[in-house]
Amino acid sequence: MVELLAPAGGYGALNAAIKGGANAIYLGGKLFSARAYATNFSNEDIVEVIKYCHLRDVKVYVTVNTIIYESEFEEAVRFIEYLYFHHVDGILLQDLGLASYLHKVYPDLVLHASTQLNCHNVENAKALIKVGFKRIVVARETPIEIIKDIKKLGVEVEAFIHGALCVAYSGNCLMSSILGERSGNRGKCAQTCRNIMHLKGSNAKSNEFSLSTKDLCTIDYVDKLIEANIDSLKIEGRMKREEYVYEVVSSYRKAIDSYFKHEDIDTNKLKIGMKKLFNRDFTKGFIFNESRTKILNQVTSSHQGIKLGTVVDVDFKYVYIKLVGNLHLHSGIRFNNYSQDGQIVQKMFVNGVDVEEAKPGDTVKIRLFRSKVNIGDEVILTTASEQIGDIGDELELSSRIPIDITINAELNKPLRLIIDFKDYQIIKTSDYICKVSNLPLDKEKLAKQVDRLGDTDYKIKDLYYVGNDNVLIPSSKLNELRRNAIEELNFVIQFTFERELNLFNKLPYEVNLSKTNTKEFNLYVQVENLNQYYAVKDFPYKKIFINNVSIYEKIKDDERVYLALPRINDNDNISHMDNLVIPYIRTNMKNNIVSPYINTVNSYMLDYFFENEVDEVILSYENSLDTILKLGSEFLTRHEFKPRISMPIYGYIDLMIMKSCPIASTYKLENDHCNMCRKYNYYLEDKKNVHFDMMHDSNCNTRILNSVPLYLLDYMDKLRNILTSGVIYFTKESIDEVKMISNDVFNKLNEPNRDIPLDKITRGHLDHKMD
Repeated sequence: MVELLAPAGGYGALNAAIKGGANAIYLGGKLFSARAYATNFSNEDIVEVIKYCHLRDVKVYVTVNTIIYESEFEEAVRFIEYLYFHHVDGILLQDLGLASYLHKVYPDLVLHASTQLNCHNVENAKALIKVGFKRIVVARETPIEIIKDIKKLGVEVEAFIHGALCVAYSGNCLMSSILGERSGNRGKCAQTCRNIMHLKGSNAKSNEFSLSTKDLCTIDYVDKLIEANIDSLKIEGRMKREEYVYEVVSSYRKAIDSYFKHEDIDTNKLKIGMKKLFNRDFTKGFIFNESRTKILNQVTSSHQGIKLGTVVDVDFKYVYIKLVGNLHLHSGIRFNNYSQDGQIVQKMFVNGVDVEEAKPGDTVKIRLFRSKVNIGDEVILTTASEQIGDIGDELELSSRIPIDITINAELNKPLRLIIDFKDYQIIKTSDYICKVSNLPLDKEKLAKQVDRLGDTDYKIKDLYYVGNDNVLIPSSKLNELRRNAIEELNFVIQFTFERELNLFNKLPYEVNLSKTNTKEFNLYVQVENLNQYYAVKDFPYKKIFINNVSIYEKIKDDERVYLALPRINDNDNISHMDNLVIPYIRTNMKNNIVSPYINTVNSYMLDYFFENEVDEVILSYENSLDTILKLGSEFLTRHEFKPRISMPIYGYIDLMIMKSCPIASTYKLENDHCNMCRKYNYYLEDKKNVHFDMMHDSNCNTRILNSVPLYLLDYMDKLRNILTSGVIYFTKESIDEVKMISNDVFNKLNEPNRDIPLDKITRGHLDHKMD
């Protein structure tokens, strides 16, 4: 049976998910969760949640899906040890160092590869399986055909089926981190992509929200999801209200159950129910090969609701609306015009009569509250009060678990109580031997005595009595049997096995690394085109990276040249090539260089890469000088040699890479590969008039560059004592700019005290104390 996996940002959502029919829930602790602004759960809370869910046959997965800095590593391990000891069903991880470490120490701990690891091809999936992941949460951009191929590897696959979409490939977005110092890889995304962002350039038709996505909805394709053998269908929403969680989970529960019962279901009705709670318009998503031109909703980044009617008249105090849907008192509405004003319906009239409900076809008169309204405005229903009320009633219903109890009271035999629940049977026998009573057994009184389960998670479904009618049953003995039986039932359901809790400093963690003695500091460079290559080839760069396969083929005879693999590569067929810069982990990493987009931020990630014979690791943009010092120092302490690590020291940082196309979406083009980006020059501009250039690869993936370059050349003197190399990244620079910057770089390398003019640059995170 396919698993329906629901979000739980707090206790209300947890209850809603279970009432809605989820088979599993995922939640975060107070630390290391990719939804740092959800309510989340304390350690003690999580233990109680695990007990609560396991009693209801619901699995619990805990998210530890942020990057983990060196200073946090031990705390993260201790947190996961705690969860492991208390029988968590799985841990979601982004940090490869932590994953590799845990798999060595706790090989039976179930690890799930977070979508933050951006697994979007088979080669990447193979490598994640090798790390020790039992389940892979595939990237939201992964089409179902590739998911089927990943499933053939024998690994469990989890896929998002509903909810908000990240416009960027997850784990590859630095926009919030670089622009607002709130990192998505640390669970603190500011959703910069939801802000006003205009498309500008030649003949551009500007939209206010050029990067804002629609919401994913695949309820029309549940049959295809199940038939693809996807193990877990995941609903996004740890920041959503409990009513939303219930409505979405229960809708997909109905669709899944209908599939297995071979029954038809009205998915349009289910979609309307979900849209009322929250939607930015729906898309079937890239999982079902939606065009990259139809993923974005560039009109609004907020809840759209559903159409309620049209304004037909307005006077000083009232608005008159011709309805196409039902409207109940205390519902929320919004007038779809430039002001986008909204209000709660506190009083309404139909034909002069004060009413609590109005129906399609009615013209309803509503009191206005400071809303700007025009005749002809579309009216949107943003909150349906009757829906909220109905869901509230459902959530108030008891969620106690039905059990069967049998009382066995035969004369001259021990009193026994038997509990039957699913495959469990608990039998408790008293030391009391049943005796003859002068009065007949009062079975109604007996039932009330047994049914004292109010402080437990259970309720009696069926009560059976086996025995004589004239037997004496002491209440104290019956109570004792019931308490002992319930305690044992709790134990066998929650704790089917015991685990030994180890200590961090005594864990059997070993890696075998080849020692290196690299003292020389080198400079590498990455270029985008042949002109840039010819501009840098005469400079003494130790290595030259090119991220274009066709250009690489032309210049690969230069022994310094490395192919920087495409960061998005649905069909990774370059499996045995040497001299690669890898942007995602692969099964063969020998002699290759690790890209900064793999987000290496701790020494245990270095252990993992060097154990797999990587030549050098370029550290993540998410590092500060402090975190680099700490990871280098810890590695040196453990292994007694300096790690081969590098760092970007110049370049326009890719703030994100995305499969959607803001240009084609703006022009409402139907097909991919329109070549508009090659015909005209387009860029993005935010509400502060900051300019962001875009670059596009041959597969129409869009890279958004920072408005100013990273510039760490005046840090070279400090960095060369920590690093083995630094990397210059050229993107949009002209030939003259490439030569000028290269001159500056080598002058600074040879003359550390040399002053270089700085103008409109960023230090990235280098000066920051990372949270």
